[in-house]
Amino acid sequence: MGKVSLMLNEYECMGCHACEVACKQEHGLGVGPRVIKVIERAPYFKPLFCHHCEDAPCALACPEDAITKDPNTGVVLVDSEKCNGCNAVPGKSGAEKQQTSACKVECPAHIDVQGFVSLAVKGKFQEALQLIKLASPFPSICGRVCSHPCESECNRDQIDKPVAIHAIERFLGDLDLKAKRRYMPEIKTKKKEKIAIVGSGPAGLTCAYYLAQEGYKVTIFEKAKVLGGMLTVGVPSYRLPRKIVEAEIKMIRNMGVTMKTGVEVGKDKTIAQMRKDGFKAFFLSIGVQESVRLGVPGEDLDGVYRGLDYLRQLNLGKPVRLGERVAVIGGGNVAMDAVRSARRLGSEKAFILYRRGLEEMPSTPEEIKQCREERIPIKTLAQPVRFISSNGRVKAIECVKMRLT
Repeated sequence: MGKVSLMLNEYECMGCHACEVACKQEHGLGVGPRVIKVIERAPYFKPLFCHHCEDAPCALACPEDAITKDPNTGVVLVDSEKCNGCNAVPGKSGAEKQQTSACKVECPAHIDVQGFVSLAVKGKFQEALQLIKLASPFPSICGRVCSHPCESECNRDQIDKPVAIHAIERFLGDLDLKAKRRYMPEIKTKKKEKIAIVGSGPAGLTCAYYLAQEGYKVTIFEKAKVLGGMLTVGVPSYRLPRKIVEAEIKMIRNMGVTMKTGVEVGKDKTIAQMRKDGFKAFFLSIGVQESVRLGVPGEDLDGVYRGLDYLRQLNLGKPVRLGERVAVIGGGNVAMDAVRSARRLGSEKAFILYRRGLEEMPSTPEEIKQCREERIPIKTLAQPVRFISSNGRVKAIECVKMRLT
């Protein structure tokens, strides 16, 4: 069979991919040479050869079941009766038609939000889970700790309220956790190359998940005695139960990933030594382990703790005795976790000091609401300038009143 090619007007192409499907159907093309595929490169669309993917993510993502694979030939087909042209944006020029849903754009992982929500609505929970895991392997975790910026851009907000994307993702992740047999992606043919990942936090575990899926021999090296990075030692268990993190780590182990704890790369083992051990590639996911210093006098006094250090000790089962009255400086996630944890451990008069206003706080409105529901005061427009001591221990904080301009 001769090669099939396509000519198109780049300025008028709207990237609907209909030419790909029409080409295959018209020529009765089966499995074999790659045919047509339209790729999106701003500001134009260009045709390339179709991969005829075995798992056909386009078919999985289609909420209308309009895209299918022929079981005999493996050709990707479209049902014109079911297709509603959701990728076509009428009334705009070709370059402007390269659009993605606002929720997907806002999602840091660029999950196909429209796709998995549509599948969940139709009761296709397994398919929705698989679609999420194409971009983010831990819906049960992200469904709890993600700040869900996708909902802030949801177009449904123009009618009543945003779609509860966060809750739907958590529901799908928990459904998988409770299943007798959890979903595991297909592992491709095993490759001989060994890859080392330094750090077992969210980035390291995610990298391991997708590399294992591709068939690589993956080993994670973790400096701490526990796996999970900030998921384990940073996020309090009342927000993210440890059994959920452990379940996700177990899934990655089942995919063939080796995990070693108590190994500090650069000290216990160098990159050069690891190269001699046969590792061909390295992914460094050591995270951000240090808290930001205030840079004010008295910061090193006894009784002054850094937020991440406090949470780390707490999550490792070594809670710090703080006393009844505790001031937590900051307005982000770490500050909120620290003050709410302190309250749970008996610091009845724990409160927040923040140098700007409530609207400027980096914490989510949801976290601020929860903080207030627990009757934790938030003192805004207060900038600490020094810690006052008594016998070497912090006694008070001197602040100046701020004003927003």
